[in-house]
Amino acid sequence: MCYSYATNFNKAKLKERLQLEQVPAAGMHYFVSAFNRPLLPVITGEHSERIELMHWGLIPSWVKNRKQAEELSARAYNARGETLAEKPMFRGAFHEQRCLIPAAGFFEWREQEGQKFPFFIRHTDEAVMVFGGLWAEWVDPETGELMHSFSIVTCGANELLSYIHNGKLRMPLILDKQHEDVWLHGSEEQASACIKPYPDSDLEAFPVSKLASMARMNRDVPEVQEPCSYDVLRLPWK
Repeated sequence: MCYSYATNFNKAKLKERLQLEQVPAAGMHYFVSAFNRPLLPVITGEHSERIELMHWGLIPSWVKNRKQAEELSARAYNARGETLAEKPMFRGAFHEQRCLIPAAGFFEWREQEGQKFPFFIRHTDEAVMVFGGLWAEWVDPETGELMHSFSIVTCGANELLSYIHNGKLRMPLILDKQHEDVWLHGSEEQASACIKPYPDSDLEAFPVSKLASMARMNRDVPEVQEPCSYDVLRLPWK
């Protein structure tokens, strides 16, 4: 699964990569956790020229009240790619509300010898990473508040992520440039064809400080992405 990622991307590169009119200052983080219900940058098919800030944790439009919204949102940080067209929670958004989620990279943990070791995964050239996602719009019937929210779609892990995320064997759906428009505007069949592990050769990964695991600490600092070595880890790509 994917519950932690970074959005400290180069704004100029992001603007060029996704052909955006402008990039807002808000939503930029070295580390962000889904469990904090943050507002993060998202690009939709309706307004692909601009970034919108949305809450992480999808709330479908049919949700009846705030309590149900909070319960479902906490279970919808990720959406399993293999079952998007089947699950009531996601099938409406998969049909007509897919989105792109830009990132600088993401964090996952390897389980070994009773411990968990955090890794940061990014493009080899440190280019902007783009996740495939789903978004939704919900109106709180009691207050009239309009909320936009999203989920990151996941797929099976490639070889690199199978080593790192060895407890779940999953990874976020990473899209290359040629598939971004297909994901936003293509048919369900075309979008489904995009749901596959991203090539190992275009990604790099390295262990980082256990600060990434400390939920009570401020993890939104540059140090959380700095490489770190652990004696017990024998990285197969070294």
